[in-house]
Amino acid sequence: MGYRIGVDVGGTFTDLLLARDGAPPRAAKTPSTPADSSEGFLTGLAELAAGEGRMLDAFLADVEVIVHGTTVTTNAVLTGEVARVGLLTTRGFRDALAMRRGIREAQYDNRYTAPPPLVERWLRLPVTERVDATGAVLTPLDPADLDAALDTLRGAGVEAVAICFMHAWANAAHEQAAEARARAALPAAYLSRSSALLPWRARPRRRRCCPARPPRRRRRSRTWRPTAPAISSPWTWAARRSTCAWSRTARRP
Repeated sequence: MGYRIGVDVGGTFTDLLLARDGAPPRAAKTPSTPADSSEGFLTGLAELAAGEGRMLDAFLADVEVIVHGTTVTTNAVLTGEVARVGLLTTRGFRDALAMRRGIREAQYDNRYTAPPPLVERWLRLPVTERVDATGAVLTPLDPADLDAALDTLRGAGVEAVAICFMHAWANAAHEQAAEARARAALPAAYLSRSSALLPWRARPRRRRCCPARPPRRRRRSRTWRPTAPAISSPWTWAARRSTCAWSRTARRP
């Protein structure tokens, strides 16, 4: 019999669901173990195996697939209980993380304050280097500049280092060199390199949404005339709808 298992590791409980051919699914719930999430996960698997009347090893031998999900990362971000992270980025783009591409959840709220970035500004360190979108090196990586940044991060006691250089997907040489020096300077820190996580270019949404060939432009009715200038406000749609209704009424004999 083939088993299929779904696991959701939460901050308080770990939920498991066992699917079997020819039998209804069965659920199990165990307390989560924040210090080591695998302990609660294995406890839940042992509980599922006991429910099948089998030893854990024999039960796992018949498992076809395990689908795993977790909210541990989301909970850590929401509560702020995250590791101290340092960021190495291309000089001139230190504040790109805080700018968030200009995204504002409350678009018309001038008093809106964005949530703080995961990496504080004093731990976002620029490094002299630059690669263009074709992968050509515009500015070579400055080893002395990189070592100075790593010394700062080591003195700050960072637990993880993220390396994100411009256009590293096109040429990862600078990021790879920075990763090697960071691993030597901070052997206990967790390292994350953007070109390893996403080694290809992610197309902008605009290009994905726009059709390859523009649609034909519809002929505008000769009897229609705009009766009001364009309004740039949240009420644009309501204003246009009212204007069109007024125009239709005005054209009636």
